[in-house]
Amino acid sequence: SNFKLCQHQWRVFEDAGVSLMADTKQVRFSSNGEDSLIDDVLDGISDAAFTRTDAIEDWRQKHPEKKNLLRILSPVTPAPVLDGIPFPFETTSELYPEYGLLAGIHVEWELQREVLQALLSLTVNDTITDDMYCNVTRATGKNAAGDQLAQSDAMVEGQPCTINILANAQIAAFQPALSYGPARDLFETLGLMTLDRTKRRWRCVRADEMWEGISCPEGMFKLSRSEVKSGCADQGQVCTDTYTCLCRPCKRAKEVEIMPLEDTAQRAWALNASASSQDLRRQSSSSSYVGGCEKMEVCGKIRQKDVLVYRLADNRLRGQMALTWKLREGAATREGVGAAIEDAGAFNAKYSLSVSSTVVGVHILQIMFDGKQVPASPILLEVDPALCTDSSKIADEQGECRCNSDKGWTGVAGGRCMKLAVLITIIVLPVLFALVVFGFSYIKVATKMADSIWEIQIEDLHFDTPTEILGRGTFGLVVAANYNTTRVAVKRVIPIKGGGKSAALRKGYNLLTGARVGNKEEIDEMFKIKPQDDMLSEGPDRIARPMCGRAKEG
Repeated sequence: SNFKLCQHQWRVFEDAGVSLMADTKQVRFSSNGEDSLIDDVLDGISDAAFTRTDAIEDWRQKHPEKKNLLRILSPVTPAPVLDGIPFPFETTSELYPEYGLLAGIHVEWELQREVLQALLSLTVNDTITDDMYCNVTRATGKNAAGDQLAQSDAMVEGQPCTINILANAQIAAFQPALSYGPARDLFETLGLMTLDRTKRRWRCVRADEMWEGISCPEGMFKLSRSEVKSGCADQGQVCTDTYTCLCRPCKRAKEVEIMPLEDTAQRAWALNASASSQDLRRQSSSSSYVGGCEKMEVCGKIRQKDVLVYRLADNRLRGQMALTWKLREGAATREGVGAAIEDAGAFNAKYSLSVSSTVVGVHILQIMFDGKQVPASPILLEVDPALCTDSSKIADEQGECRCNSDKGWTGVAGGRCMKLAVLITIIVLPVLFALVVFGFSYIKVATKMADSIWEIQIEDLHFDTPTEILGRGTFGLVVAANYNTTRVAVKRVIPIKGGGKSAALRKGYNLLTGARVGNKEEIDEMFKIKPQDDMLSEGPDRIARPMCGRAKEG
């Protein structure tokens, strides 16, 4: 019904590799005596009960019709031997010494020896007569300790009061104590006796409350008071008012647990230091880091510029310590400090730290308590590129979203991105069009300027008087003239009626040189040719005869 009365069975569980404090769903401590524990097993309320052998035998005597319903789990075989006599009852554990009879340091050794000899000499048949004691037991049926006594003829009114000493004391016999070596080993195994390294001596764990009496095996750590108190309710286990219950008050854990809070719900919880253990268990169950991160393994993933919050649980429940960290990003190292949380809340999470990085890659994070690296440190922090909502952008080294040039995107005004080919088309086509227009305009102007070099002013031509005709042709005649100071030949073109070349001919353009030489009247005046001799007169005969005649002349 308490830690003192279940240590033997507790040790059996530990030797079998089962932690009573971590592996069982619930351990109940009854305030109604060991009979109620046995009844709970028979009623299906409990799976097993820890009791003393005498309690089981006493219950079987009270309920002979049910005695075969009880089964001792893993009884020791062969039975333990005591003074050469096999122990008469089934037992799950080895035998340990009972409570010792102690003497005060002021008691003379002679008196101690006499008392010891008297106790050792008692047998099951020894009785004592005590009228005062009998008057009490006759009235109540109980002894001074409150235990119900069996009625006997010696307890009848008017008869001498004879009491069986050992039977009424519920003691089989007194004997020299068994070795306390196994008992000490038992206490050390269960953590009920610890070494005070400061004073260099062993001491027993003495608890004023249940939480202080909880001792966890090596590699396991005790939960906080608030967690132990609410543990059964958090795990959905019922505990009535007649019991004191423990529901896995120990957990297998590292000395310091490092827990990254990655999702939104966990980050929100991180801001609430007084969150319940149930809240954190729910968050932890959805995380990949239940039980804390392993050394030199990835412990948290973030994107550039994001902040990752870590919660640290000091399972050794030490006093306030200074939390610092170092983040090694390649050749660079950044340092920071963590914060202590006044209310440890769940999982003894007394500390928190926040880390951010813009450098993509896997970095080493070292965590120190009072300048000394915790056992689970260092861990790895993975940083991925920042997530850009615009598919045309990609995060740069600082976590800023820039146009993805590798995919052909380039930046334009307003922070927008555009395909480079589209941008080139938009820019180049108008430029090409402008260049073509400019080219045509330039060619036209240049041609006009070039043509201006060959335009002959009529006043610059000087003809002989009379005009010297150098030759005649189908389309006109050639006369001699002086152009400035140069002797030249000028062809007079015969105008042709109709379209095509006639308009150009009427304007007096020289088909050979392209030079403008004036209109017909100007040329007539210039050449001083009489109308009757004008070769421009209409009629095929006037044109054909001179041509044919000249052809004959060579």
